[in-house]
Amino acid sequence: MSSTVAMDLSLDELSLRLRQQELVAEFGRFALRTDSFQAILDEASAIAALGLEAGFAKVLEYMPGEMAFRVLSGVGWKDGVVGHARLGADLASPAGYAFRTGKPVVSNHLASEQRFRTPALLAEHGIRSAINVIISTTDAEPFGVLEGDSTHRGEFGDHDIAFLQGLANTLAVAVEAQKRQDAREQLLRDNEALLRDKDILMQEVHHRVRNSLQLVQTILLMHARTLKNPEATEHLEEAAGRIMTIGAVHRRLYEGGSVTSADTAQYLRGLLADMKGVLPGEADDRVVELVMQSFYRPADEMS
Repeated sequence: MSSTVAMDLSLDELSLRLRQQELVAEFGRFALRTDSFQAILDEASAIAALGLEAGFAKVLEYMPGEMAFRVLSGVGWKDGVVGHARLGADLASPAGYAFRTGKPVVSNHLASEQRFRTPALLAEHGIRSAINVIISTTDAEPFGVLEGDSTHRGEFGDHDIAFLQGLANTLAVAVEAQKRQDAREQLLRDNEALLRDKDILMQEVHHRVRNSLQLVQTILLMHARTLKNPEATEHLEEAAGRIMTIGAVHRRLYEGGSVTSADTAQYLRGLLADMKGVLPGEADDRVVELVMQSFYRPADEMS
């Protein structure tokens, strides 16, 4: 081989390595400004294939319940592979070995590979060489594996491992961010569910209180009609009226549609009207007027 050809190859190799570094940096910027986790995964697959000049790449998510990988994202694969295909995660598979040992796996000649079995998915697509690196997070168990696959290139080397591992490490940061986001969203959903349950419970309690007050009022009035003593009858009717007032106050307190807060001005106006209704007859001519702006307070502070 002439020195000119060797120099040309060195320049080509240097250009590829510089491009790989640029691609990792571009991916980091993309991940920072993108909200869609799937878009980040898809971009990682695309950059892996581009940087390795491989044509195929995929993100494999480990599924603990299945002891297998799911193809979470990928480029170059036939329809129906991404999101559905499963691959073995045991030590006999290249991806499984990388996942369980944390060591990169390069298989430059899959047809004659003696260390691992060749996954059927790779054979179906004519893959000749593959490179696998772990996507490691702070969890006890890694997220999965980033893999590059090629139908033509047969010499993945140390520089390719460094590129793919750097890309996987950047992807791991995005995975961690997504996990935190998922946890926050789940916490919000749980809190909303608890609040709904609390509202339903409080509404049921208020409904039962209102019914109980109405029942007590009815019993007092029925008993008053059976008495022969006018004074005793008057006392029972007065007690029934006060029970009715308590019921009205309770109704006004929660009629605003919220069991946690009430319009103070509306509540106090109704309360004054209800109180005036149980005052002696000579108080009917008195004018009681409330002037205030509406503001909300917790319902339990107004009862």
